[in-house]
Amino acid sequence: MLSSLLIALSLNFDTFSVAVVEGAQANNPTLRLSIKIGLFFGLGQALMAIFGAIFGLGFKTIISNIDHWIAFILLSMVGGKMIYEIEKTGKTTNILCTQALIGLVIATSIDALIVGITFTFIKQPIILSVCIIGLVSFLTAFLGFYFGEKLRLIFKNKIKIIGGIILITLGIKILIQHLFSL
Repeated sequence: MLSSLLIALSLNFDTFSVAVVEGAQANNPTLRLSIKIGLFFGLGQALMAIFGAIFGLGFKTIISNIDHWIAFILLSMVGGKMIYEIEKTGKTTNILCTQALIGLVIATSIDALIVGITFTFIKQPIILSVCIIGLVSFLTAFLGFYFGEKLRLIFKNKIKIIGGIILITLGIKILIQHLFSL
């Protein structure tokens, strides 16, 4: 369960960053709007993780001998991408528009799709992991949006670096456990 929580937290650094930026730009973000933002991101991340797990189950028997390498490579790639993309262009979107919100949810949930694939290889409890991802996504988006301006001043872009390092570390842990039968 700790691995699921760490994965969920790592996946949500992008979500948190987007929510903070958008919350900082909103004029007095309301509780209702913050809940809407949280629900969209929570459901989006959970659904993408489910899609990834379903995709991974289809290939599990074919590649079970190299599953630890696949998990290591995918988690390292996602973590490395998060670190590499610390600062994107200064573009902003109108998160209050549902279409823009869905686009942001999809963009920040691609990593959850990839991580969902790894759940089938690293013997994670898929349902529990997806629920944790959804809940953590809801909370990070809700809190990030609601407290956006204050949080943006505190964290800046360091949050994505931490998330990337956690995912890479989890990938290394999985690889070491499988190679050395720990």
